[in-house]
Amino acid sequence: MSAIARPPAQRTAQDDEPTPDPASAVAKAPHSPESTRRLAQEAFVAHFSNPSHQTGDIHNAWEKALVLYGNEDSDAWMLALENGTHPLCQVGMITRPG
Repeated sequence: MSAIARPPAQRTAQDDEPTPDPASAVAKAPHSPESTRRLAQEAFVAHFSNPSHQTGDIHNAWEKALVLYGNEDSDAWMLALENGTHPLCQVGMITRPG
C-alpha cells in the first residue's frame, strides 16, 4: 500500500505574530514608587487639613448621632436612618463641581 500524500502544513497568522507576554502590555510609570507614595500622602494631608464646609457638616451630624443613638451599629441608629430623622439625613446633599 502506498502512503497517502498530505499537503504541507500551512502557516497561520498566530505563527507569524505570537501572543506577547502579558507584562509587555503594562505601561511603566515614569516615576518611582517612593514619589507616588509621597504624592498620595500630600494629597491626603491637603484634603483633610482643609475640609470643605459640607465635610464639616457631615462630621458634626455624625458626632450628634453618636450622642443621640450611641453606636452606629445600634438598632436606633438604623431606624433613624430609615425614617429620615437621623442627623446625617439632615445634611444637604454634596454637590460636585462641573
